[in-house]
This record gives sequence, C-alpha cells and structure tokens, in this order.
Amino acid sequence: MPIIKEAIISVESLINDTLDLGKKITLELTKEDPIEIMNIVVEEIKCTLNHKNINFIPICNFSEKINIDKYRIIRVIRNIIHNAIEAMKGSGTINILIDKIFINNKNFIEFRIKNENSYIKEEIISKIFDLYYTSNKREGNGLGLYISKNIIELHNGKIWCESKKINNENQYVEFIFIIPIDLEISSNPT
Repeated sequence: MPIIKEAIISVESLINDTLDLGKKITLELTKEDPIEIMNIVVEEIKCTLNHKNINFIPICNFSEKINIDKYRIIRVIRNIIHNAIEAMKGSGTINILIDKIFINNKNFIEFRIKNENSYIKEEIISKIFDLYYTSNKREGNGLGLYISKNIIELHNGKIWCESKKINNENQYVEFIFIIPIDLEISSNPT
C-alpha cells in the first residue's frame, strides 16, 4: 500500500504542477491552522516511507490561524519534504519549524524544513527554483520547486534555500519560506 500511495501522490503532484504551468493561478484563501497543515503532510508522507529510516521533528511556535491557500501550501511542503527524503537516500531526520517572525514592521509566518545527510552547492542553490532544473535526482522534472516558488510569491511571501557542509557527517539543507500573516482574502494576487 505505501508504494501505491506514493505513486498516486507523485502522479497527482506532477499533474497539478503541469496544469499550473499553463494558467494563471488564483489563490483560494481560507483561515487555516499551520499545525494542522504540517500534520497532514507529515502523516501522509509517513504512510509512504516503506522501510526508510526517516524521523520527523515538527515544532510549532505559532497558534494562530492564517489566510492561505491550504492545498497549495500543502503542495509546497510536500514537495520540499519529498525532495529531502530523496536527497537523504532514505535515512536521516527532517526538522520542521513553524514560527512567527517580524520583518520591516510586518508579521510573517515562517516555515523552516531542514534535513540532514545532504548538501546543495551554492552554484546549484541559485538554480533550483528555475523551471525544469533538476540535479542528481532519479525522479523529478524540474517543476516542483519552480511551482512552489510561484505559490509562495502569490501569497506575497518569499522562499529560499540554505545549505551547509562542515564534513560528510555534518551537513544539511534547509528550505525556508515566509508568508505575511495579514494576507487579505480579498487581495488574491493573480
């Protein structure tokens, strides 16, 4: 069953990403609980791990509901975590932190998804959000992170990646995205 679920999720993501390439995306903003969204994705992915030694450490320091397009944010988080699992080669820890931050007199919700056992070179980081760019992946078409960036930007947010390698045992990749907490439902950017 986990293999079938993973295949369905993979095909569904590819179809949604491909469909989103050819149209203007209109967000369907609703008041959502970020903890619930994080739990949905983590539980869904745990069901598909199939003997992989992946541990999740979710931490949420945020208790407010915010206006977001729930299913598109789920796609972003799912995409980042699937990429992390593939890069970690089936073993390691994924830390997920949700917090409230303050930048330039504005409140943002910040999602940080960090995995160990992988590293992305700086010259590759500058390309990973480009359309059709892939690097050392068995699966992938170069759409996931490109679409994820578009989704976050439609939320008037920002997404980026950081990676550090001290030695082969001490390395990580972290994707961070922020979304304004006061995003108005009536201000759906297209």
